[in-house]
Amino acid sequence: MYRVKKSEAVRLYKYVKSVEIAFNPFDAKSTSARELWRRLSSPRLARSNPQAQLNIKTLTDKTALPAAHMTFVDGSEVKFDDISTTDVAALLSEMHMGAAKIDNVWAMEGKDLDDDI
Repeated sequence: MYRVKKSEAVRLYKYVKSVEIAFNPFDAKSTSARELWRRLSSPRLARSNPQAQLNIKTLTDKTALPAAHMTFVDGSEVKFDDISTTDVAALLSEMHMGAAKIDNVWAMEGKDLDDDI
């Protein structure tokens, strides 16, 4: 699991373009989806990247599984088709790894975080 400090997590969130979370709010299997939504709704994250879109899709089908789809500023994506058994720390870890990967590539290319955002 890829863990980062809170300050680094806020900085890495600047590489996130959008996150879509789909879940049935009345389903017990959507705990991770609800917690991911809560954590990404943080005012501190919203201030760090006001352009990031956090989209919530409410599912009414009782058989539909909760899912998450993350898009980064370079166009890369991370998709989770079923997060009913996934820990929210693992979801955030994947988001941070994707953002850190972009950060490393841009650093090697001499790009700055604010150049393309």
